[in-house]
Amino acid sequence: MTSEQVQAYLENVGLRSPLVERGVDIVDKWESLYGARPIDIVVDDERDESNARVYKDLWGLYPDFVVEQYTWTAGNFRGDVVSLESGIVRFEYTVRDYNFVEATDASRMTLEVDFQARVAGTVNVSGANCDHLLRLYREYFVPNLAGVRRPTAPEVAGA
Repeated sequence: MTSEQVQAYLENVGLRSPLVERGVDIVDKWESLYGARPIDIVVDDERDESNARVYKDLWGLYPDFVVEQYTWTAGNFRGDVVSLESGIVRFEYTVRDYNFVEATDASRMTLEVDFQARVAGTVNVSGANCDHLLRLYREYFVPNLAGVRRPTAPEVAGA
């Protein structure tokens, strides 16, 4: 995923400068750490009591692993990496006001993923970010279910 694609996605989910630049910088750091850029990213976001978006973790999706960058909007560079060698063993999803065709501002989606027996992650999204997470669910997470044929980078990136 190029810096321009990262910037476009972050702006599309409502982030503005300097958070967009921070997100691009994190993906650049991932390239230095892991030797490659992610296939795609997703920002964990929720709505607070006043319906304002609260941005949380930044996820990077790679062919063989997933990176979760914690509280990146606060300027922290702390996260974890989970191997996909054993595949994904379980999903749990919750959807509200979303028809799986086109998200509205009221749309909400949560995807809980069990990567291995004791490793799990949760992504919360809202508004148009639901469309993005649904695409990632179909193109990245489902093909990585344990026992399911694993996609190659060109299959995921070109879809």
